[in-house]
Amino acid sequence: KWQRFKRNLGIFLVVFVTLVCSFLLISFLTNSSDRNKDSDCIDGKVYTEQDITDAGDNKIQREIAIKCYCIRKGITSIVTDSELSSLCSDYTQTTTLNFLYKLIAALSIVCINAILQEILEFLGSIERSSSVSSEYMSIMKKLFLAIF
Repeated sequence: KWQRFKRNLGIFLVVFVTLVCSFLLISFLTNSSDRNKDSDCIDGKVYTEQDITDAGDNKIQREIAIKCYCIRKGITSIVTDSELSSLCSDYTQTTTLNFLYKLIAALSIVCINAILQEILEFLGSIERSSSVSSEYMSIMKKLFLAIF
């Protein structure tokens, strides 16, 4: 019984560490994609090129005005207009990185699930269950816990 307990404890630790690592990876990727929010933009204000000019030498105000102006213009307009594309290059780069982070997070969830399933099936076979049914029941219990 002691050997079985040690195996089950080892299996639990492997699954727990895998889940914690996957949670940290996914939360990092999704949280790092919130950089281009329009929270600095004043509600209802329509930012124009004049706002960028009025900001003058105030670097922070100028960056906010450019970001809000670019958000209002949208990616399609920025990509098609060369002057706008040079003005909004930081916004375009950040928006592209945000999209890539979200894509990587979504793909990593799929990969982590596949890896976790393989690990759990391998660990289920190590448990030395008394029957195939109890082995699959053990795997399903672990998968159920891993999903939640």
